[in-house]
Amino acid sequence: MRHLRIAAVAAAVALMVFSVPAMAGSGAQTQPDDGWKVVIYPIYGWAPIHRATTRLPEVPESPEGGGPTVPEAESDSSLEQAILAAFRVEKGRFSLEGGFLYAGLEGEAERPLLKLEVNTTLADLRAGFEVVPDLYLEAGARYLALDMAVTIGDYPRQSWKPDMLEPVVGITYRPPLGKHWRLVLHADAGGFVTGDSSTAVATARVEWQPLEHFVLVAGGTAMYLSAEGSGGSRDVKLEQTLYGPVIGIGIPF
Repeated sequence: MRHLRIAAVAAAVALMVFSVPAMAGSGAQTQPDDGWKVVIYPIYGWAPIHRATTRLPEVPESPEGGGPTVPEAESDSSLEQAILAAFRVEKGRFSLEGGFLYAGLEGEAERPLLKLEVNTTLADLRAGFEVVPDLYLEAGARYLALDMAVTIGDYPRQSWKPDMLEPVVGITYRPPLGKHWRLVLHADAGGFVTGDSSTAVATARVEWQPLEHFVLVAGGTAMYLSAEGSGGSRDVKLEQTLYGPVIGIGIPF
């Protein structure tokens, strides 16, 4: 399965590197070159609402019988800390965009008793091509790492630390709303080939640029993440959703 993930990511990167320049070459005569446009987003504030469903390895039957059980529980969780950053580069009809997310989460539920701690690290890199004005089709890769510790009921505490690499495809629409305003709508999905993980992200935000080298960003982001693997020799699965408002700054140059 790991070889399949690597092959899928390699295919996405190859498509990104070779197909997009070929498409750009066909439209180079009709699309003027506006030069390099770079924006770095060093600070993003995100306070998402978090919900997680956790399934642990099955536990052998007790002396009283009843067969093995698979402990599973769902919780609303609190955000302990989050770090977000991103960048975007444009040249003519090309774009290159990357982002980084670290979120430390913990939560509890009463029935069944659940205590969950999960640190999520996510980084992605996508190349895009402008197919119509302000609309970009994108392909790239995403790295996902989890550090999870969970206890359900009276079952033993379980730790799980998977890391995964998956291909990702997406779309971004960035129309101007005025001289100093721009709307940014983005959606992407990853992991549809690999099977061990899947992710989906949707973002809507408005960017206001009152100064040449300053952009204020406000909007909202939603993220879904599903990852499964083995804890020892048994199956473990985590599903989590995060959604909430985003505010930050950008530095264009």
